[in-house]
Amino acid sequence: MSLSLVGCFGSPQLSKEEEQLLDAMMFLFTGIEDNARDEVGLTSWRRDRSRRALEFAKVGRNRVFGSDEAFNQAVQNSRYLRVVERITLIEPCVFSFEEITQYSLGESQDDFSVASSKNALNTYAVDLTRAHVFNLNTEDADRSKAIIELAGPRVICFELGACENAWNSFFAGHDLGRFRGGADENQRRQRAVGLIKKSCPGKAF
Repeated sequence: MSLSLVGCFGSPQLSKEEEQLLDAMMFLFTGIEDNARDEVGLTSWRRDRSRRALEFAKVGRNRVFGSDEAFNQAVQNSRYLRVVERITLIEPCVFSFEEITQYSLGESQDDFSVASSKNALNTYAVDLTRAHVFNLNTEDADRSKAIIELAGPRVICFELGACENAWNSFFAGHDLGRFRGGADENQRRQRAVGLIKKSCPGKAF
């Protein structure tokens, strides 16, 4: 049975099928999923719902120092930070990704209200309604990550303002080395692609 988002899209909350779709997109593009653990960080990823979005968050130590002296001073007493990866279903088959870093109040691992910043490089929108190519290229992916391939007018647009008509994930850093290749990983990502394509019936890809 194909998933269709059109009939229930007006709901302020995600349906079960929409959650599955967002989980698939998040895993495909970033390698992040509930309870997964990165090499860096104090906690595993924790998944939560927020209206039309899913949020995945983990806590780590604050070792962030930038060129903005005022910001550095504001967060200098923040012992911890929380990284939030948010994926939102804007419209059927149109997704936005946001990466937000929040800074703790002193040594608290619960209060991250001191400051926040957004990583513009990992903040972008993917519009599969415009795509005529949407593939996962697993060639030579035995020991390196398989590559997402997208093509279509303005199929991906970034926070910094640039849009691409043809894009692949070879140089994308959003997965932060979470993908290593291999049959099991490639099969899981291919299943994610299959679910996404079923959720967007009638698209050219």
